[in-house]
Amino acid sequence: MLDYCNSILDFSKASLGLIPVTSREFKLKDLVDKTITKVMPEVKCKGLGFVLNFLEDVLDMVIGDDYRLHEILLHLVNNAIKFTSEGCVSLTVKSVQKHKNQ
Repeated sequence: MLDYCNSILDFSKASLGLIPVTSREFKLKDLVDKTITKVMPEVKCKGLGFVLNFLEDVLDMVIGDDYRLHEILLHLVNNAIKFTSEGCVSLTVKSVQKHKNQ
């Protein structure tokens, strides 16, 4: 529970701009695995299943703010678990084509 509260506080700090934005290379699969590991006790406690779909076209190494991405992903997955009373929660990671004018 303490981890969950700390994550919410960290997310709040990040959204207020109190934590600087960083851009560095990181392994996306490792970040997703770290997130799933954190939520699995709650998934098991509620008797839910968890399905991860990590599509083949997703790059292994990406550049971005791994801290913020982890916090956002953790928040979204925790909400999915919170509002799911039976069945399973699924997470799909896929690549999205970025247009040149964006």
